[in-house]
Amino acid sequence: MTLSHWTTSSPPLNDLLTSAATLSDSRLSEFEALLDEIPARIGEVVNLPPPRDDTGNSQPTTTDAGDHRTIQRLYKRNRRRAIRLITEGEGTRCHLEGSTITNHFQGVFSPSEYDPSIFSQAAGRSTVPMDPFSPDEVKARLFKFENSAPGPDRISYTHLKEVDPSCTAIAKVLNVCLRAKRNPCQWKTSRTILIHKKGDLDDISNWRPISLCATLYKLLTGCLASRLTTWLSSEGVLSDAQKGFLPFDGTFEHHFLVSREIRRTKTSGEELCMAQIDLANAFGSVPHAAIDTALLTAGVGEDFTHLIHDLYSGTSTEFIAGDGLTDRLEVRNGVRQGCSLSGLLFNLVIDPLVRGIQEAAPPSEDFFSVLAFADDLLVLGKSPDELQSLLDLLPSLSRRLGLSINPPYQQFTYCS
Repeated sequence: MTLSHWTTSSPPLNDLLTSAATLSDSRLSEFEALLDEIPARIGEVVNLPPPRDDTGNSQPTTTDAGDHRTIQRLYKRNRRRAIRLITEGEGTRCHLEGSTITNHFQGVFSPSEYDPSIFSQAAGRSTVPMDPFSPDEVKARLFKFENSAPGPDRISYTHLKEVDPSCTAIAKVLNVCLRAKRNPCQWKTSRTILIHKKGDLDDISNWRPISLCATLYKLLTGCLASRLTTWLSSEGVLSDAQKGFLPFDGTFEHHFLVSREIRRTKTSGEELCMAQIDLANAFGSVPHAAIDTALLTAGVGEDFTHLIHDLYSGTSTEFIAGDGLTDRLEVRNGVRQGCSLSGLLFNLVIDPLVRGIQEAAPPSEDFFSVLAFADDLLVLGKSPDELQSLLDLLPSLSRRLGLSINPPYQQFTYCS
């Protein structure tokens, strides 16, 4: 029996859909019990093999980049991973002990303070739509996803496409959460892998955490991200200097603007000063309360804010360490890296900082004082003093958002 047949013939799920607007704790428990059945039913349809060693000690499978047939099969499932494997080879698995990882992330995940007054209340905006997801809306988002590492339930996007290609059943499941503005306990836990960025392999700060969440959770947040992206664009919410995680490739626009200013400097004889700024552990440092405030003041609406608040309430994760799985850590700070919503939520939180720099710069019709791609900032000035005056604002603005500047990664360029 396919997932669609099961949900269609499931009186409890259909009953939950009609009463989801007032989902009590007991009704939420019923929904969670139904969700527990889904992996097993999908496993029967797709012949999912028994789970492997669940202690985190099993060796990861490796892919031979020289085997063209293997690469062709991988490319059909996950184009990005196939290209990355060809150009960079297999990634390095984190060898650090669980105690080292736990000690570090206990501090990272502790709640940080922020200043709510840095956010200005918007007026006159429509709210993010909260009407039920249609099967076509869910299907469009599902088929945009490339296959990625599944969460603890081992269900992948490919499995969902196989068992419910019309997304009729999946839409029902997601709509229970949407109507009730609550999320099941299964979606509040994750498993986290550490991806090496650069530098010393023994330095925990050189490893980026990526959350492996339940695929249905990622599909829900993907659908919410699609709606939020459309709303951000139609309402003109973000600064026009911010290009990160938006549907167009803003790196080309940023590159054009910087190239134009360099050419202008060469022909006019004026000065151009630029500073590349990196925020320390930016995504992991965002206070959860700041996300709520950013959403409400931006005007997304209380219902959307409540749903996002619940997504981040009571969450926990366990890390895959060199010596196995760590104990679960409560996550009370930061956005989930690897989630479709995270970049957009981060953009909303950091928007006051970007606008603060813009507003402090001398007025100009065509000169951008700051260019942003999520947490990567390029601050520009027409003289060393002008640039320095803008840089002096960054520590205060970032502290008010619960963030901090990463001094070792600042780079300066002077053109004359």
